[in-house]
Parts: sequence; C-alpha cells; structure tokens
Amino acid sequence: MSAKAFLFFIILSFAIGLSARCQFTPYSLYTNSPVLTQVAYPGSNDETEIWINYRQSRVANYNSPSLSLSHPLFNQSGRRFGGVGASVINESWANGLYRSTGLVAGFAYVLPISRQHSLSMGLHGGLISNGLNDSKVTTSSQYQLGAYNPGLASGEQLAGLKETLPLINAGFLWHWRNQNGAPKGHLGVSAAGMNRPKRTLLPTGARMPVAYTISGAITAWEQGHWSIRPTFRYVYQNTSLANIGMTAHYTLTKKTTLGTGAWYKTNKSTTFMLQVDHGTLVLAAGFDVTTGQVASTVNNAFELSLGWKLKRKKQHAQAAKPAEPEAEPSTAPAPEVAVQQPAPATTTTPQRHPVDTLHSTAPWTATPSATALTPGEKEQFDRPLPFTRGETQLTAEEEAHVRDLAVLMRTHPQYTLTITGHTCTTGGKPVNERISLERAEAVKVIFVQQGVDAVRITTVGRDFQEPVASNGTEEGRIKNRRVEIRLGQ
Repeated sequence: MSAKAFLFFIILSFAIGLSARCQFTPYSLYTNSPVLTQVAYPGSNDETEIWINYRQSRVANYNSPSLSLSHPLFNQSGRRFGGVGASVINESWANGLYRSTGLVAGFAYVLPISRQHSLSMGLHGGLISNGLNDSKVTTSSQYQLGAYNPGLASGEQLAGLKETLPLINAGFLWHWRNQNGAPKGHLGVSAAGMNRPKRTLLPTGARMPVAYTISGAITAWEQGHWSIRPTFRYVYQNTSLANIGMTAHYTLTKKTTLGTGAWYKTNKSTTFMLQVDHGTLVLAAGFDVTTGQVASTVNNAFELSLGWKLKRKKQHAQAAKPAEPEAEPSTAPAPEVAVQQPAPATTTTPQRHPVDTLHSTAPWTATPSATALTPGEKEQFDRPLPFTRGETQLTAEEEAHVRDLAVLMRTHPQYTLTITGHTCTTGGKPVNERISLERAEAVKVIFVQQGVDAVRITTVGRDFQEPVASNGTEEGRIKNRRVEIRLGQ
C-alpha cells in the first residue's frame, strides 16, 4: 500500500467510525425530530407533521440536514388505526469529504388500550449510502510545478469507496392522553439497523451495530398559561449517550406559544433551546455548550428545527367545501340556527361557523319515527365531550362518538338537539364566551356533515357560568372544558 493510500485509509476509517456513532441520533433537539427518534411515532399522533432539521458542529466540520414526515391514518368511523412516516437525512464530515445519506419509510399500527392509553408499533425499511466524495479528494498527482491543477487525475482508485446498505428499524411507543384528550406523556423504545448490514467499506467486513433508543416525556405541571414537561433520551450503539432535561411553555395567545428547554448530555455538554409555536408552524433553535473537562471542539454545535403541523379537523374542513354547491335550493327563508341561543345564554356572538355553508336551508318536515330511542341510546347523548384548554376541535375519538350519535339522530328524526359549550375560568369572559360557542358549533358541524339537518340543532355558549367541578384545581378545570348534548322533541 502506498503512503498516500495508507493515509487515505486512516482518514476514511475515522469518518466511518463517526458515522457508526452518529448515524441514527444526530440531533440534540430530539423532541423536534420525532420520526428519527421513535419509529412508532407516526401511529401515535392525530396531526400530519413535516419537520426540517439542521445541525452543524465543529467536530470534523460536521453538518446534517434532514426532512421527516408523519401522517396519521383513520378508518371510516374516524378512529386512528396507524400512521405512515418517512425520513431522509444527510451527514457529511471534513467539509464534505465523507458523506452518508439515509432514506427510511414505514408504517406504525396503533393498538388502543383504553380511552386514555394506546400502544403504537412501527416498522421502517430503507437504505443508507456511505462513501467518499471524489470531488473533495486531492493528491500529489494533481500538483504540477508546485501548483494545484484540478484537471489532473488523482492517480488513486477511488470509485469503489462507496457502499449501499439495507436498513430495518422497529419500535414501540406507549402514549398517554389526559381526560381531555390532550397528550400527557409517552415512553418509547426503538432499534435502528436491526438487520446489522455488513460494512463493505471496511476491510474486516464488520457489521453496523444496532442503535437502541429509549425516550420519554410527561407533562408534570400545568397552571394557567404555563406548562412544564420533563423529557429524556438514552441511546446505545457500542457506546451510550443520555439526554436529561425539560421544556417549559407559555401560552401567549390562542395561536402562539413560547417555549424554552435545557438538557444535560452525558458527553459533558448541555443543550439549550428556544422555540416559538404559531398556528401550524414551529420554529426552534438549539445550541450545545461544553460543561465538562473536554475539548470545546467536541460540542458547541448549532441546530435549527422548522415544523409544520396540520390538524385533521382542517383537512375535514377543506374536504367539506366542495359539498357546498350540492345543497338543495331553498324554497323558504333560511332560519338563523347556527348561533341560536336560549334567553339565558351568552349574548356575545362570534363569527359564524362554516356550518352555515354546509346545511340544507329547507325547513325540517321529516315524519317522526314510530319507535323512540331506548334508555341505553339516550344515555349515549349524556356523555360530556372534553376539550383541551383553548381548543375548539374534538379529538379523533370524540369525533367518532359524535358520528355514532348522528346515526341515531338520522334514524329518529322526531328528536332535536341542544348543544351547549362550556369553559373553565382561565382567560377573560369575552374570550370564554367565544370559545364556548365555537366548541358547540364544532360539534354541530359533525352532525350536519353526517346528514343531520341543522334546523334540528340549537347551539349555546355558556362560558364558565355552569361548572361541574371546582375551577381552583387543574382536575376541575379539565372537567369544566366540555360540550354537553341534550335531546328534545
């Protein structure tokens, strides 16, 4: 072996060693790269998410951009039964001399355990390509009279210094939601590279080690506009690395949340994060700071995360719009039912809900059914529908329950409904008046979309005037954020 080839082999082995350690866990902001962290994540979330992540480190001029997608899947009854996910990631060292590109995609199935608990099981497959970037290599053969000439041949056989390896990743993720349907905590285990592909770039033919990841989080405290969420991640791939810390979030407005976070890493560094959530967008920046007796070049990495979250309800609204032209022409003046309220109800009327463009304007003249609802069927209407603080849309599970109620309403047209929205005392009265009515209207939309004539439905907003529990505790406030449905004839 020539001296040049020997030196090149040493450099290449160093790069491959870095790849083996970093291939599956490149980001310190792991909470913003969920598909890369947990294979089963797509099956645990009701939202479509797109994440763009980028990390730049002083370690061998390392940088790593990635793009990830997760999309939930629902059956006809509205229950989420799984999700699909995909990620593409590129890592490079030594100013691009060595590159590693991975692409994985797969499916996660969700197994409901109870109303608040579920287990997702995910399986991903893909490819990883490792190799030398020929354009970044220079040798003495390319120097002529002491000057570098890129047009000259390198004099080395570099074309074969690449490999493409298959990957199989699998994982489990337990997910816990509170009584209101909002995420409360999760715990997941993943194994990346379970098939242990053979490294053809290495003379020894060593196999890639499996990367095991355990991660979790829990909402430990919520009070007013504040919430605190401890999180952790542990990774083992020949060597181990752990991140332990928490995030804190402050709800500034209905659409805007400010967040900050800090994690201690067992490689003697600390990660700090700032984050802004606005509507469907998330922007976060993080920085690794050396905190132990270790060279500064080991850490001091900078990260950026940009996320886009599309709620399923918005997808429904978009899908419902084409149905508008199909409404039958009205033969009588349309009754104003979208914001009907009895005398004691809230007098502040927010902007009308899209239900006004969905329902038929013809008066209801259906012939009552000969049979009445059974006591058991009536009890189904008595169950309160919970809501997350500040939210006006139901979870997928509660939406499925409303669809079941709509079937009973279609087959028993002699009944009418009064849908009443309620809130807790968080926030001012005008805001809660609007939110309570919007919650009632959101439930009405589902009934109308399922074929129940809107004339049979009255919506009422009662803000925090009718609590069913004390607003002095978070448990009580959760119970008060609800919608109630009452039958009439």
